[in-house]
Amino acid sequence: IGEQCMTQRFEIVNDPRPRVTMEELKEQQELLLRIRDKISAAHEVVNRLRDLRGQIEAWRRRAGDNAAVMGAAQIVLDKLAVIEDKLILPGEQKLTYGLIVRSRLNEGLASVIPVVGSADARPTQQAYELVDFYSAQIDEQIAAFDAVMAGDLVGLNQAIQLAALPPIG
Repeated sequence: IGEQCMTQRFEIVNDPRPRVTMEELKEQQELLLRIRDKISAAHEVVNRLRDLRGQIEAWRRRAGDNAAVMGAAQIVLDKLAVIEDKLILPGEQKLTYGLIVRSRLNEGLASVIPVVGSADARPTQQAYELVDFYSAQIDEQIAAFDAVMAGDLVGLNQAIQLAALPPIG
């Protein structure tokens, strides 16, 4: 305060009641961080997917009745819808209290967090198996998105170029 400065050294220690080693706590933290990172990866893909969908919708409006552009756009949009539906609940969820729908991969993986973090203990084998199960499925959807970007999107871009759509005036 003002010119006066007071310091005190202290050591942070774990609660002595649980019988857990620091290695077990680190293992728990590593699994929780792994879950967080995989959910973040899924959400990053969903954000990219939704941005891409918005761009495609804009090109569809510009293309008018060009069948090649409309067809290529619909192929990409259909594939994106399937990927999004597996990763996260599509659309806005303003009134989720009445929502009775199956959980998606992001929610399934997130449901493991309170199980792993519920106690100062090494994560169970079942928790690891659930994380692996959901992570593998999320990775499949990320790979599917990458395949759309590398394949179907190229076809759509070619159709747009061949249509020689007029620039925005």
